[in-house]
Amino acid sequence: DKEKGAIVDEIYKYVDRSADMRYGLPASDAEGVDALVKKINEFNEKYYGLTVEDGDEIANADFIDIIKGTNDGKHNEKNKSLAANYFDQYYNEVSVVPEVKKLTDADKATVIALYKKVNALLDTYEDTWDFVEIDAITKDYAYGYDKLEAAYKHFINADVKAFNDLEKFTEMKKVGTAPNQKAYFDASEKNVTALKAKRAAYDALVSNYGYSDLAKVVSPAYTTAVDDEALILAAEHNMGADADYDVKDVTKLQNYLNNATLKVTTTALGNTKIRVQARFDAETYKDIVAECGNDYTISYKFYHKTAKATAFKGPKEKDRNYITYTKLSLKKGVKYKFQCGVVIKDAQGNVVAEKSYKASTTGSRVCR
Repeated sequence: DKEKGAIVDEIYKYVDRSADMRYGLPASDAEGVDALVKKINEFNEKYYGLTVEDGDEIANADFIDIIKGTNDGKHNEKNKSLAANYFDQYYNEVSVVPEVKKLTDADKATVIALYKKVNALLDTYEDTWDFVEIDAITKDYAYGYDKLEAAYKHFINADVKAFNDLEKFTEMKKVGTAPNQKAYFDASEKNVTALKAKRAAYDALVSNYGYSDLAKVVSPAYTTAVDDEALILAAEHNMGADADYDVKDVTKLQNYLNNATLKVTTTALGNTKIRVQARFDAETYKDIVAECGNDYTISYKFYHKTAKATAFKGPKEKDRNYITYTKLSLKKGVKYKFQCGVVIKDAQGNVVAEKSYKASTTGSRVCR
């Protein structure tokens, strides 16, 4: 009884103090109240199941009321409580958050940081909030919190939608049929770019909002976060894997083509034939072939026209790395012009780099 009486005396010191305050207990009392709540919890646990004079447990309604406030349906006094004074300590910042319709991207970082800061208050004095069953901050305890929450939801929903709308990537492709089937990562620039964009956006989602809010705040519910991360990790692993696949640098290949000159030369063979040859300089060709390896194919596309014609005809595509093309059935005495484009394809026939025929030199020859 003495132990219980001492605790009850402490309770009523706070109850009386709250009655003397216009807006209830100040935030500065939160630490003392939390220490008292710990004493109450320890007492109730210590004597659980035993009968003590004047009651089995300490569960003082007045004490609970001064912490969380009251609301009888007619009079809401929650704003006159320790919880309101504690959770409302960032009022000056919360009050200036714009309405959703006035939000801009420039507001996002501020809104996210403020939302986290306000909700982090729940992590301090957890025993107190559990004691009075407060598990979320509302506008009853933080003036203008509904506006902050709406702004936060606006940004998290927009970011999840933007993430879902990003170009999809392929984490793995399969070639052939069993038992000789092989799996590989599509290292085309398009697929790699899509993967990197997804990774950056996903990391930003988790960093800004956390797994918990992504699961419970987004509307409609974002339920695929775990699956999305698993696919990204799988694709990243496959992209860097050495087994059965040599990851190609398609950007480097395209740069080789952009910076190289494809020289077109011709030779008159007689009998209405002209032989056409397309060549890169030896060093560039060596670099391209080394990067392509055995998985990629260099295709040459030949175009031709008479000297007087305004447009080239073609293309005639030749799928081999060293190219000599013979144009047949030409008219004797007519001058012809030839140009050549280049396309590099992966094993599945996807274009990974190309150079227009218009960028090559022009080979001219009179047919004999």
